[in-house]
Amino acid sequence: MYNTKEKFFKELINCLKKLPGVGEKTAERLALSLIEQRRDDLENFSLLLKKLPDNVHKCKICGHLTDEDVCMICASEGREKNSICVVEDYKSVFMFEKTGNFEGKYHVLNGVISPIDGITPDEVNIDSLIKRIQDNTNQTEVIIALKPSIEGEATTLY
Repeated sequence: MYNTKEKFFKELINCLKKLPGVGEKTAERLALSLIEQRRDDLENFSLLLKKLPDNVHKCKICGHLTDEDVCMICASEGREKNSICVVEDYKSVFMFEKTGNFEGKYHVLNGVISPIDGITPDEVNIDSLIKRIQDNTNQTEVIIALKPSIEGEATTLY
């Protein structure tokens, strides 16, 4: 039978396993690593986690994650204003940004059209993309960067 500390440790491991790509062994390593951290670092980490839902939201222009009204990419004057890369989710923005090859702006759909799953065009961020393009008086290049799947193709055609 587990004592109180062992139950706590198991619960911590179970919480960490809920993160994507984290299995039992990785969760154990992370839990052990957290135990070795300084108390003030752990308190700061827990405070950030606690504040996460209230401080991170979607950019009002592109739908990417930000802690401001407008994300750093949309606010940047140095980026190409007339080039928009349409992606499925914010993870794709992070991936493209790591390559450093795209100098334009993004538009995050937060999903793709999937009639089989009941996801219609109204449920993804397409209307605001159309409005962005219509509001831009200069010619806009739209790059569709969606997965080559049935859902990605359906969204691209729409």
